[in-house]
Amino acid sequence: MSKQKYNHPKIVDALIEKSFPELKGKKIFVFEIWMPKKYTAGVTGLGIYFVTINKDHSGTLGELKAVLAHELCHIITLGPRNILYWFNKKIRRDIERETDKEAIRRGYARGLYGFWKKNKRRYSKISQYYLSPEEIRSYAKEIGKW
Repeated sequence: MSKQKYNHPKIVDALIEKSFPELKGKKIFVFEIWMPKKYTAGVTGLGIYFVTINKDHSGTLGELKAVLAHELCHIITLGPRNILYWFNKKIRRDIERETDKEAIRRGYARGLYGFWKKNKRRYSKISQYYLSPEEIRSYAKEIGKW
């Protein structure tokens, strides 16, 4: 798939408007940067949130929205465990899987599914922390979001 140029901050604003009303008015800054072998990278907090997205991504608009929705879910779901995320693999896995489920509950299952279906090997070192494409589809069907 060819790489397309998207306006990531506008996409995030639209996602907040549509699916994340509790984030309206929060200070969320979206930075487009180049990252080797990364699609998107996390969120940091303390009242001001930064979402970084790889300028060099490829994928559909639906996949991009789903990955950004996943990152917005981190703002909602990360709490006191935030610091432990980087030091405890089990906690990291639990957080990422909870975050995937929150994005699915908000309607982004198909985009997450498409992203992981295409990129599981590319991101093999981190894919263990996330729901697999099969788990995404199964959970989405179970809750009526497929």
